[in-house]
Amino acid sequence: MRHFLLLIFASISSLLFGQALKWDKSQHQFGAFREDVGQVSCIFTAVNTGQKPVVILSSQANCGCTRPRYDKNTVEPGDTLKLYVSFDPAGRPGRFAKSIRLTTDETNYRLNIRGTVIASEGTLASRYPIAVGSARISNSVVPFGETTKGHILAAAVNIYNPTNDTIYPAISGKPDYINGIFSQPSIAPGTQNTLSLTAYTDLCPLWGTVTDSLTLIPDMTHPDKAITLSTVSIIKEDFSTLSESQRKKAPVAMLSLTHVDFPDLSHNNTAASVTLTNTGENTLIVRRIFCPDKAVAVSIDKTNIKHQQHAIITIKIDPTKIAADGILDARLTVITNDPDHPTQIIKITALR
Repeated sequence: MRHFLLLIFASISSLLFGQALKWDKSQHQFGAFREDVGQVSCIFTAVNTGQKPVVILSSQANCGCTRPRYDKNTVEPGDTLKLYVSFDPAGRPGRFAKSIRLTTDETNYRLNIRGTVIASEGTLASRYPIAVGSARISNSVVPFGETTKGHILAAAVNIYNPTNDTIYPAISGKPDYINGIFSQPSIAPGTQNTLSLTAYTDLCPLWGTVTDSLTLIPDMTHPDKAITLSTVSIIKEDFSTLSESQRKKAPVAMLSLTHVDFPDLSHNNTAASVTLTNTGENTLIVRRIFCPDKAVAVSIDKTNIKHQQHAIITIKIDPTKIAADGILDARLTVITNDPDHPTQIIKITALR
């Protein structure tokens, strides 16, 4: 209660009589310094220009990395107060701006420190493990995650500039459904920039696991120093709005085989077929059918399958693209609008 009353009195006194403590500066600029130099410190000095002693009640920083301390609790008229402020840069690369509040029995004072921490090798390795030219980035794979078609996915790549020059990042070759924005148009020495990427799934023509890529150029003055960012999204169909009657009439995807084996490819036995039948009432739509293995080519003769009709999935193997050990163990994914089994897998095995 006493502390609360002192704060009220301090605010009123400040309005009526002004601030008794006159500071030599209200901000200290550390400039740029390396993280591995350890803790840095500065001193703020104030003189009591008032007619009464000033009692220091507390000092507090807005971050645990910044620690203020003062050399006395009471500052007599004409006396000098020294406020010592230290900042720990460990694990904090980039620009920083911290504030310190000094509370007295007359008012509150706010002081600031600023600077730029240049990351140490250890921090660069842990936070920005990938070198692209003279710049460093946090990741080259962008995992957007999973959502239903029509929703938006977001991800980010952090770019750090460990050089003494400002660099200007850019991107190119992005898919139409992905947008990219930098937090700043340039990256000052010793600071970080963030590339925010957004995937608009309603604009993506594919379903299921979608992999794409774009090019990141950390510094446009060296466009040859670039890296390919690989994006991964999982886009599913939203069946949550279907009523009970709609589910009863929903399409049902039935595969004639879930494992296709090619035991001997030496006699041109390189093709097989699987029948996809719709046993449901409404039309079955094949959203996507794909296999990521380069040795497998797949096609389907139609993608809209009415009640009790079927489509033929043709699987072809290219023996020359099978791995060096001659063993093929692949997965073919079939994605449909069957709400109970929207994704089905056909295992494909072969020996060359």
